[in-house]
Amino acid sequence: WGFLRKTTEASETRTRTCSRMKMTTEMARGLGLLVLLCLAAAPLPVARSQMSLPFTGQGLEPAEPVDVYVSAMLERLLDVDDKNYRFTNIVYVYLSWTDDRAHDLMMESTRAYRNGTKEECARPCSSDSVGSLSRESEGFHYHDACCDGIWLPTIEMLNVYELPEGRLQPYGIIKDEESDAVAWWVAIHATYFTPMDFHRFPFDHQELDMQFSFTPEIDPAIKSFIPSATSTR
Repeated sequence: WGFLRKTTEASETRTRTCSRMKMTTEMARGLGLLVLLCLAAAPLPVARSQMSLPFTGQGLEPAEPVDVYVSAMLERLLDVDDKNYRFTNIVYVYLSWTDDRAHDLMMESTRAYRNGTKEECARPCSSDSVGSLSRESEGFHYHDACCDGIWLPTIEMLNVYELPEGRLQPYGIIKDEESDAVAWWVAIHATYFTPMDFHRFPFDHQELDMQFSFTPEIDPAIKSFIPSATSTR
């Protein structure tokens, strides 16, 4: 159903790395999928949605800009609205980077929550623990830990039309104890605007784009986005 298409693009004004997911439709011969995930540098506001963005960041930025590796998997294409040029899908997006502070910050936040120094954990490391994170746990598996202190990047959504109210948005923040690696995955259920061309109907071929971005700054925390070499979908 889907696979990740990796591209790297450069321009005179800036360099950007894109991992492109495209979804294609052929109205006469069924539905084929590709997925587009493009990380660029020009954010636009989210249309209609009143809920928080899936990748809402937190924490103190790293001392030096980091490379963020990206992979994605299309779980389901729910709807294609050819009259209004919109589509709805569920996509799992996986980001990873290195941060030598992350393990200690996760341990500190988790211990503070367990001993009562911290009244609430605003961001459990797993969505499964939201509202039910135990103070009695002893291990530091991500289902049992608090990730309040870990730096997470904020990723904007450029062409999103709506994040449905009451949608499920499972996530996981995974800290590798044996290295400095941090991983953050989110399942995104959303509706997007996208151009469509029906000149060849009923044999038309559509590319349904999802566009994500980060905000460039004087000293950006993210050096570049790199398509994951291990991604297969």
